[in-house]
Amino acid sequence: MKEIVKRALGPFYLSGEIIAKKILNGLNELLRFFARWPRAVLLNALILESAAFMPSLLPGLETAKLGSLNSQRGSTLGLGLRTLSEVVRGARGRRLIALTFDAGDGVDALPELLAALRNASVKCTFFLTGKWVQRYPNSAKQIVADGQEIGNHGWSHSDLTTLSDGDIFREIKRADAAIQPIYGRSTRPLFRAPFGARNQRVLRVAEALEYRSIYWSLDSLDSVGLPKSSSFIVARITAQPDQVLDGAIVLFHVGNESTARALPEILRILKARHFECVVISSLIITFQN
Repeated sequence: MKEIVKRALGPFYLSGEIIAKKILNGLNELLRFFARWPRAVLLNALILESAAFMPSLLPGLETAKLGSLNSQRGSTLGLGLRTLSEVVRGARGRRLIALTFDAGDGVDALPELLAALRNASVKCTFFLTGKWVQRYPNSAKQIVADGQEIGNHGWSHSDLTTLSDGDIFREIKRADAAIQPIYGRSTRPLFRAPFGARNQRVLRVAEALEYRSIYWSLDSLDSVGLPKSSSFIVARITAQPDQVLDGAIVLFHVGNESTARALPEILRILKARHFECVVISSLIITFQN
């Protein structure tokens, strides 16, 4: 039968046979290449590259990678990063505090806010959405020029718990792509979910993208309920006892004018109480040490 088919197809049969051999040779080369790399690295690359054009694959791929990550939790992966749990606060005992500012809407209060930080020689962490950066590129550039740290706050400030895995993936990746040209590097590993809305599914997708969720231990309440006065925000932070402030991660919002007006007094009181304001990455390092 094989000879009959071969004679009937003539050169077409031979061409097909050659193509098939080339495909098999190529597959063998790929298998030899894959054998040289750790499974965690390959799975991570597969997620990052394939989900961009085949988002339906993300749940299965991400689950597979997490199985590999969970088996190596706390160990250094081939990419040189560690899998880390969510950060809610730093360690107590060093009188460090991280002031963080979320930017998803509004920019009017930013110049006053940045001026207060410059005058006090304080560095903080700003979590920016991609849309905010796209709308206010000069404001984002000023944050960077002032030496402030930047984290990923998603693209559109959506509640990520309501989105599919593929959409969560795109929210985080698209924001990072918008911020990188201004920041000069990736926002990894710092990520904060908009509204603080996250669940295990959101955290798993973020982890698959090599991000660590940064929550907070003290909310200024500057965006909760009715508008707050600057005196309310000052008291909300500075009336806290030392054990609450020590190692705290404090949540503020960039677009709030009362926050900008309150900041100089907050910084003055924290300094008088011998607290040092640090960026999140420094707080994480201190916490691990």
